[in-house]
Amino acid sequence: MTGQRFGRLTVLSRVEDHISPSGQHKIMWRCKCDCGNEIIVWSGNLKNSHTQSCGCLQKEKTSEVRSKTNYYDWDSAEYLIGYTFNGKKFILDKSDYDLVKDYCWHISDQGYVITNSRNSSGKRIRMHRLLFDNCDGMEIDHINHDTTDNRRSNLRVVSHSQNNTNKGLRKHNTSGCTGVSWHSKREQWYSRISVNKKTIFLGWFNDYDEAVKARKEAEEKYFGEYSYDNSINNNKEESA
Repeated sequence: MTGQRFGRLTVLSRVEDHISPSGQHKIMWRCKCDCGNEIIVWSGNLKNSHTQSCGCLQKEKTSEVRSKTNYYDWDSAEYLIGYTFNGKKFILDKSDYDLVKDYCWHISDQGYVITNSRNSSGKRIRMHRLLFDNCDGMEIDHINHDTTDNRRSNLRVVSHSQNNTNKGLRKHNTSGCTGVSWHSKREQWYSRISVNKKTIFLGWFNDYDEAVKARKEAEEKYFGEYSYDNSINNNKEESA
């Protein structure tokens, strides 16, 4: 492999193998990066393109991402509208601008407004956690279930169990209502609800609407203000 190039690396010479505790040998190569630094790299990482520089390439990519900034629209009288560098929108209170302005925010695959730590750890930071940074052991719930809405009126500090009570409909759900399922052998609907990690059976029903009603009544009884429906309805009333 001497003389071959892999990304920014040029292979100079083979060096002593790396031997694992189990006795496995890994072939190692001394390589020179285009920036002038030399590093020792396992041949497998060169061939699969996992290592393409001494580390300078990743630093440049990180710097490029961090150089992209967010645009903020102050025209709304009620809140601040932020835009990611690719045009996605998020909102927050104007009073929180100083807390978020020095970060470059984007929307994660899960729909959260996130950024990377400004120190060398590169740890991901969620905006709602940054706004409530003194809530160790607790979770921050988006009351209206819009994870890009980080106004403080839409955020509340909850326990893990409280946060689980107002989860939306899961992707694999086919009935259209959480906790309601169709039993093909009995040809009936049945309802259930989980409380404190225990499942409570709510009954069998010939009518789908009755099964849903039983589930909703149970949510009201066991979850109260933290139920999915109450979370959304209460938020709408406060915003009206």
